Amino acid sequence: MKRIAQSDLFAAGRPVLGWNFVGREQELRVLRGSLLAGRPVGLFGLRKVGKTSLLMSLRDQWLRDANADGAVVHAVPIHVDLLAVSFAEPNLDGIFKLVLTAMRQTMNELGFATSAGAAASP
Repeated sequence: MKRIAQSDLFAAGRPVLGWNFVGREQELRVLRGSLLAGRPVGLFGLRKVGKTSLLMSLRDQWLRDANADGAVVHAVPIHVDLLAVSFAEPNLDGIFKLVLTAMRQTMNELGFATSAGAAASP
């Protein structure tokens, strides 16, 4: 028996970005509209269904729009890998540290200056 392709669907991989991100325009519009309306949003789903790809595409879309129009970026999605947290022993400090680290990393990627104890500024 010949196989066209073989891959481990559960292996960790990179998010799908750019031209490879297709067929999720409706989800992207709903997510963007909800966030801009001030409604909190949580993305839940099985592994490999595209949660991270959706967030990264939204982030890229907002940044493109802001750069093109000189508009203000009102919110930026961050990615927190909860697989890095051991749930065998609940540790809220560890989760908060992951969230804050992800926020700082994203702010730095966007060109905002961050330093310990100081608010980010454009």
